[in-house]
Amino acid sequence: MTIVVSEYRDNTMVYEYDNPLELEELQPEGKNALSRNHMHGSSIKWHGVEGGVPRVLEIRERGWPDGYKRAQETIGEIAELPQLMDFRRKRRFADHGDQIHMDRVMAGRLDIAWESRKREASAGMGMGVTRIMVGIGATASYSAEQMYWRGAVACLLADALEMSGRPVEIIAYSHVAGSYPRYKHKNRCDIITLKQADQMLDIDTIAACTAMAGYFRHFVFKARLSDPKRLCADNMGTTINMPPEGYYDRDNDIVIDNVWTQHEAELFIKRELEKYKKESA
Repeated sequence: MTIVVSEYRDNTMVYEYDNPLELEELQPEGKNALSRNHMHGSSIKWHGVEGGVPRVLEIRERGWPDGYKRAQETIGEIAELPQLMDFRRKRRFADHGDQIHMDRVMAGRLDIAWESRKREASAGMGMGVTRIMVGIGATASYSAEQMYWRGAVACLLADALEMSGRPVEIIAYSHVAGSYPRYKHKNRCDIITLKQADQMLDIDTIAACTAMAGYFRHFVFKARLSDPKRLCADNMGTTINMPPEGYYDRDNDIVIDNVWTQHEAELFIKRELEKYKKESA
């Protein structure tokens, strides 16, 4: 496991994870592990789903199709773009890959026994990668219902962009001030790569990690409490509603934050997709 930790502008520690598992495997240690109940709330207003932490863990493992279905049924009809190109998964066979075919092994064709699939655009139709950065953090005063809408926007935008032929990278982040009040670097930002541009869009997993408040309030809290040398503040810090400067491109990245209602979600999607519609006109 490789987690990139860097100091940013003298007061922020930035933790970058190549995939969600790198963050999810972290466990509270030392003084941070004592008398902590941040991760064990059971209210649907806290996690966004019934059943407390066990249900959060189950949804993280299996994905959250109900979360995405709700987004589609409420605001999905506005998230459409014209098709630009054929951009589909193509099969490749070699001596290594993602899935082995035993019939080819039995036939002695080890050089083409492994299958892998990657997304490739049709010839002559190259497109730049769109990076979606979605804030998943919030203070305790925000309900899971309010936290849902940023993830809903991220899912619908990612689906619309990829369906139209635009490759998408999806990053979740949680940026807080005052997380470590006793130290020089008092602030913290966790940046989690949920999907790279050449990976298939697993929309149910994206919904679980961005629209379900329980993901942040369980897994990200654990990550913040995982350093035994840095005593975390009792209130876990105050949310900053943007990534640190230098970690996103103001002109090209889609940064989703300060979206707490269905109406705000609708306005955000319409505004962002209008830019792409103008490009393809």
